[in-house]
Amino acid sequence: MLRGNDRQRTRAPRKLTPELVAAANKGSEDCLWDIYIALRNNPSDCTVDVAKLMLKYLDPTPLTRFKTEPWYSRANRPHSNRAMYALYMLSEIPQALHDNPPLKNLVLDDIIQSINDICLWIDHSFDRPDLMLGKPIDQEDEFGRYTTVFGFLQDLDLRISRACKSSPAFCNLLIRMWLSKNEKGRTIIIFEPSAGCPIINLFRLCVEDEDGRELLLQELSARPNFAKDFASSTLDRVKQVRDAYRRDSDASVAIQYVHSLLGVIRLSGCDSPPLQRAFVSAHYLKQFTTTLVPIARGVSPSDVASTTYLAMAARELGVLAVNFPEYLSSRNHAQLVASGYMDILARLTGILPPEKLNEFNKNPTTHTRDLIEMLGGYSIEPRVLAAFIDSKVPLDYLSRKCKSVALRPECVQFSEALRHRVEVYSAMPKEGIYVCDNQSCKRRLRTPPLKSKSKECSGCSSVTYCSRECQVNDWKELHRVECSMFRVGYFCQKACHKRYPHSTRAYHVAYVESLYNRHLREIELKTPRDPGYSRHDFIAVIDITSPHFNVDFSLTALPEGNDGTLDRFERLFEGYRTRPEVRLVQVNFLMSWGAIPMLVLLEPVGGVYEAVYNLVRWV
Repeated sequence: MLRGNDRQRTRAPRKLTPELVAAANKGSEDCLWDIYIALRNNPSDCTVDVAKLMLKYLDPTPLTRFKTEPWYSRANRPHSNRAMYALYMLSEIPQALHDNPPLKNLVLDDIIQSINDICLWIDHSFDRPDLMLGKPIDQEDEFGRYTTVFGFLQDLDLRISRACKSSPAFCNLLIRMWLSKNEKGRTIIIFEPSAGCPIINLFRLCVEDEDGRELLLQELSARPNFAKDFASSTLDRVKQVRDAYRRDSDASVAIQYVHSLLGVIRLSGCDSPPLQRAFVSAHYLKQFTTTLVPIARGVSPSDVASTTYLAMAARELGVLAVNFPEYLSSRNHAQLVASGYMDILARLTGILPPEKLNEFNKNPTTHTRDLIEMLGGYSIEPRVLAAFIDSKVPLDYLSRKCKSVALRPECVQFSEALRHRVEVYSAMPKEGIYVCDNQSCKRRLRTPPLKSKSKECSGCSSVTYCSRECQVNDWKELHRVECSMFRVGYFCQKACHKRYPHSTRAYHVAYVESLYNRHLREIELKTPRDPGYSRHDFIAVIDITSPHFNVDFSLTALPEGNDGTLDRFERLFEGYRTRPEVRLVQVNFLMSWGAIPMLVLLEPVGGVYEAVYNLVRWV
C-alpha cells in the first residue's frame, strides 16, 4: 500500500481546510496525503466535500486503460497514486460517519453506489509490487486494513451490507484475500484477540447471507481448481490456529477462530458438492478435531465465554459430520471418534457448571446434550464402533468425566449403551455373514458358519444366504418373482448412497437379539393385554436412534406400497400369528441417510430368545 515520499513523512501535518481540499481536487498528491493524515488524527474533521473527493479518485475509468498500458506508465501512474491515497482516506471515513450521523446521511448513497469501484481499486492495490519508495507491500497489513474497513462500513448501514454481498467485485476481492498466501507460502490469517480475524469475519458475514453466498460461490466456482484451493486455504488457517495456540496458549481466541472457520465451511459448502468433496478428501474433520482437542483441555471452568464457544465449535463439528455430506455421516462420525471427539465432549461435561445453570450457560448445555445423543445414535454403526475400539477410549469415559448435573443422565445412558453395543460387536464372527434371507432356513444366528461362504444374489445383491441350498430354495419360493424389482431398488439405493451392507445388517440383528433378552421382562410387562386382540396381533417397536431404551407396541400391518417385499411380509406375519412361542420386534436403525426399519423374528431357545429371521422395509 502507498506509503508516501520522504517529504510527506517529515512535513508537519496540515489542517483540513477548504483550500487543502480544493488543491487535492486539482490532483495534488501531497494534498491528498495531508488530508489522509488530518483524518487519521481527527476523523471528525471529515466533510461532505472530503468524502466526495475520495470517491472522485476511486472512479474505475482509469482501470480500463491499465489493461492496454501498465499502471506505472507515465500517463497512468498519477491515477493509480491518487486512488491509493483515496483508499487510505477510506480507512478513516467509517469512524467519521459513525460519529456524525448527519454526515452519514449525506454521503451514504454515494458510498453504496461506489462499492464496486472501491473493490476494483483495492484489488488493483494488491497488484502494485512497490509504491514510490521501492518497498514491498505488507500484504497482511493491507488485507487486515481493508477487511476491517468493510466490516465497519457494513455495520454502519444494512444497505451497505447488501451492496457488498451483491457486488461481484466485492466477492472476487474477498475470494482473493481468502486464497492469497504471504511470502512464506502461508494463507493469510490475522490474529486479533478482541475482534477475531477480519478476513474470516468478513467471509463468514458474506456466506451467512443467502444471496451473498450464491454470488460468492458463483464467482469462486469460475476459478480453476476452486474447490481444492479453497479447502487448502481454509485448512491452512486451522493449522495456523493450532500453531498459534501452542505458542500463546490463549484458548479463548483459538476456539473463536476454529468456530468461525467451521461456520465458513458449513455455510460455503452446504450448496456445493465440489467443495464438500474437497474438504472430505482433505480429512477436514480430523484436522479440526485434533486442533480443538488440546485447546479444549486449556479451557478453564471459570471461563464461561470460552466454554460457550467450545460447545458451539463442537456443535458445528457434529452438524458437519451429519450433513457434509449426508451419505457419509457414519464415516464422518467414525472419523470424529478416531480423532479425539470424545475428549471434547468429556471436557465440556466436566467444565459446565454442576449446579443450576444460568441463562448464559443454557445453550452450551443444550448443545452438548444434543451432541451426546447424536453420537449415541450413530454408535449403532459397526464403522463407528470399530473407531471407538481402535481409539482405546474407555467406554465409560463420558460418565466418569461428567461433573454437570444436567448432563449426568445422558452421559450414563450413553456409556451403558456404548458398552453394550461394543460387547455385541466384539462377539460377532470375523468372517462370514450370519444372516440368511431364506424364511425356511433352520440355522440360527449363532450357528457356526458352513464351509461354503454366504451367497449373495448376483442379480440384485439385495438378499444373501447361508448356503447354496437356501439360495435355491428361496429362489423357487419367492425370489424368482422379486429379483428384478430388487435389482431396480438396489441401483436406485446405490445412486442415492443408501446402501445397507449385509454385514451391518448382521450386526443389527445380533444387537436386537441381545437387547431383547436384556430387557425381556420390561417388554413382556408392557405387552398390551387387550381382550379384543391376541398377543400376536401386536409387535414390539424399539427405538434405538438414541442411547435411551424405548419400547412401544403397534398392530401388525402390511406396509403400504410395494417395494417387492410384500410377499415376504405376508409370510412373516402369517408365521408369527400361528406360532405363539415366537416374538416379532421392529427396530429403527439410524444410518447415514436416515432411519431404516427392520423386523426381527425371535424364538425361545433355552430360556432366551434367538433371532431366526429378519426383514428390512425400505422407505
